[in-house]
Amino acid sequence: MSGHVARASSVRRNFMDGNFELAPLDLAFAPLPGRRDAPDASVWLDASFSVYTPALLEPPLRTHEKIGDYQRFESDAQCVGYLSAISSRLIHVCRGSWKFASIPDLRASRQAASAINASLRAGLPDTHGILNWSLNLAKNLGNSQVRSRTDNAWVGGKKPSEAWLVLPQADQLPSLLKNLEDLLQGKSAQPVNCAFFEAIAYQIICIHPLSDTNGRVTRTLLINLAGRYRNFYPLYIAHCLVFAKQRTGQTWMHASLTATSRNLSNSEAWLDQIKLILQKISDLATAGLDPRALWSLLSYGYVSVETLSAGKNACSPALAAKIMGRLPALLEQEQGIFYSAELEILIMGIDRSINKDSYEIE
Repeated sequence: MSGHVARASSVRRNFMDGNFELAPLDLAFAPLPGRRDAPDASVWLDASFSVYTPALLEPPLRTHEKIGDYQRFESDAQCVGYLSAISSRLIHVCRGSWKFASIPDLRASRQAASAINASLRAGLPDTHGILNWSLNLAKNLGNSQVRSRTDNAWVGGKKPSEAWLVLPQADQLPSLLKNLEDLLQGKSAQPVNCAFFEAIAYQIICIHPLSDTNGRVTRTLLINLAGRYRNFYPLYIAHCLVFAKQRTGQTWMHASLTATSRNLSNSEAWLDQIKLILQKISDLATAGLDPRALWSLLSYGYVSVETLSAGKNACSPALAAKIMGRLPALLEQEQGIFYSAELEILIMGIDRSINKDSYEIE
């Protein structure tokens, strides 16, 4: 099982060995060090790497966050809903070696639109367990062949020696997933803070329970957790995993090996960018943009009769046509669709806010 190509082509080693030289990110969670084992000869032919098994999540989770950090990201249900729609679009459009070139690159294709709707309907794995929830979601995202993964699995690279992460054997999954479910369902004594959401994402990435689609499942879970807790922080982590997946993994691993925290400001820059996006959304709503058109704009990057007739706030074709008739005064038009260039440029700025160190170097 191989993952997507990393942003930095010069990086080659397993990020769980802490060998990367990428700039760290502004993250809070400091995982307990996991276990590195030599590969089982009955499973692996090669031996030039280590298999990484994450430590169980034990409260209180180690964290570098300060008092009030989590509260900075609190918001109301409407604003979280707006940003969740944008985030669902990003996780299905910005994949692999994808890069921004122009505004149309951010628009959802028909296949991506279906996956976006599935993500927003996915809910949380409260009753059926993480594995079943993840399998069902992956299938709803369009991966009909997905299954629980096998022993010889890794993330990134064409072979395990090039991988970001070589995964623990499948017989470790039940205990690791049960431990994660206890945290997710509030059965442990862990308070809800920044580290809580990071730990969930970190652990799923390290477990990688599915044969494919683990990344989008993880980010979908974070998006829906943001809705439950009315907090933007899970969306910050989801965006880090979209635009700086490799740096995110490295930052967690370095944090597991050192007790020192870094004075970084990626999350502040990200939150400032989110406030600009929300202000633009508010301006559009105040100007009279129909809520169904706004939802389409956020979820898919444009408004058309087709997008208005699908998704969360679907309306009839006749009503969709009526709404479309009001859009020329509010949005730009291009080949039968409407969009907001200013909004899309602000959304493109999310990447820059997270990777501001790289852009500053340039």
